Amino acid sequence: MEHPIRNDSSESDSFEVINTNGPVQIIKDNGDHTFSLCENDLSAILMSPVVKDNDVVVVSVAGAFRKGKSFLLDWFLRYLMNDADSDWMGNADEELTGFKWRGGANRETSGIWMWGQPFLKTPKTGKAGKTGKKVAILLMDTQGTFDNQSTVRDNVTIFALSTMLSSIQVYNISQQIQEDDLQYLHLFTDYGRLAMQSDGANTSVKPFQRLEILIRDWAFEYEYALGSEGGKDYLEDILKIKGTQHEELQEVRKHISKCFEDVGCFLLPHPGKNVAAERKFKGKLSDMDAEFVDGLRNLVPYYLGESCLKPKQIGGQILKGKDLLHYFKSYMDIFQQDELPEPKTILGATAEANIRAALAAAKDKYVEEMEKRVGGDKGYVNETDLETHHAQAMDKAENLFNTCKKLGGSKLSSQYLAKLLTYMEDQYTHYIKINKSKKLAAAQEKYVEEMEKRVGGDKGYVNETDLETHHAQAMDKAENLFNTCKKLGGSKLSSQYLAKLLTYMEDQYTHYIKINKSKKLAAAQEKYVEEMEKRVGGDKGYVNETDLETHHAQAMDKAENLFNTCKKTRRIRT
Repeated sequence: MEHPIRNDSSESDSFEVINTNGPVQIIKDNGDHTFSLCENDLSAILMSPVVKDNDVVVVSVAGAFRKGKSFLLDWFLRYLMNDADSDWMGNADEELTGFKWRGGANRETSGIWMWGQPFLKTPKTGKAGKTGKKVAILLMDTQGTFDNQSTVRDNVTIFALSTMLSSIQVYNISQQIQEDDLQYLHLFTDYGRLAMQSDGANTSVKPFQRLEILIRDWAFEYEYALGSEGGKDYLEDILKIKGTQHEELQEVRKHISKCFEDVGCFLLPHPGKNVAAERKFKGKLSDMDAEFVDGLRNLVPYYLGESCLKPKQIGGQILKGKDLLHYFKSYMDIFQQDELPEPKTILGATAEANIRAALAAAKDKYVEEMEKRVGGDKGYVNETDLETHHAQAMDKAENLFNTCKKLGGSKLSSQYLAKLLTYMEDQYTHYIKINKSKKLAAAQEKYVEEMEKRVGGDKGYVNETDLETHHAQAMDKAENLFNTCKKLGGSKLSSQYLAKLLTYMEDQYTHYIKINKSKKLAAAQEKYVEEMEKRVGGDKGYVNETDLETHHAQAMDKAENLFNTCKKTRRIRT
């Protein structure tokens, strides 16, 4: 993924765009009434550096097939790509591109697709123009329901996944809300009821966030005006509970309000005869009725404005990109089972995904704290201090795990807490080894430092007896440094590293012997030259050749004697 491009628009909304190549399939229809998660493609989006640690807003459009869901999402794209500019709709003859769509009676989208280009937005807080926390906006397109290829299970799977994973679910309906549209939603309100009653769950938090019912081809303006205000009035009348209604119909309406934090409705007129009759319609504004264009101009900012764009939450916990990936995996595991899951089973998936996210965050916290003291660029840490820091890091990680809001009750929480503790102890063993290696390196450096004081590059030749004594002293200092702290990780591990240290120092001593030998040779050579210069130096006169030969022999004896003054043995330390 390429680096983000910051858009320097002066408008109230600020977006950053991340370049990718278009729509990405994240859930695949296998063609046999099963679905599979395209984990690598989804991870490429959710685990990218600019999305992974940001709060996410997921905008999904679901509903019956061939009702313009992808068409609508492409207008969302145009709005976001133009950074909510006042002329974001473009020119009248510009073709609409983005998610794949076309006119006609046959299905176009299968599975679930996500636009591969998240949009980073920094909304205003409302306080003197200050900006709030950055969020990543993700657009999701879903396979249409109730076509001639899909089973009931297929329909429920796609609609349930999109509802559970989105922060804004746009329910795309044609002409008006029918009772079966509400009955369809009832499948998922049962899940919400169980979620609120689950042991350990925050029952004051509704399971789903915002449901927006979009009525296409609205033809009753004389009763309810177009747009969000007319939609609000229409929805209130539809969801109103009346004494004459059957108990089941009343229950559906109660559950919708209990399970969604916000429910809205928007009434959009028909796009016009040119759109309906033209097979090669390309989404040009010039082919649409003016009333429909005005509706779009109001609809898109309404859905993507500050009031609707809230970060995705589950169980009251705001999700980041990396957290959302956990939920996709858990929910797909459930929906891939042999039988269509009951809401209680879906609840179990939610609880497990929720607690997995908490576990992952706690693991990251432990590693983050340990890296501060024993990271790759950090020096050796006294082992007593390391043990103390490990205990502190465990406390912080465990505290983070316990403070995260979790579904599933105390039993599931205890199981994952045990996994966290096991993970941290395993990681601690790893950090002990890293620290031991740094301790070994420190002891090795100590030996070299001591030896360099006597046999370094600028030092002269050292008597070999003195060199052996200095080697023994340097070994003692290095070994003493290694042994100053208690041996975390067990005596076996410490013995292994001590053996490595002793072997290293003996190898280095052999190296220093060679260096010193070369200095001894150089010293003897210099002695010979010195003696000869005394008789035949540049300022000396002529010397009788017999005397010169005698002086040469004497100079050789002195040089050879210097070379042979020390014993030729070395002590091997055991």
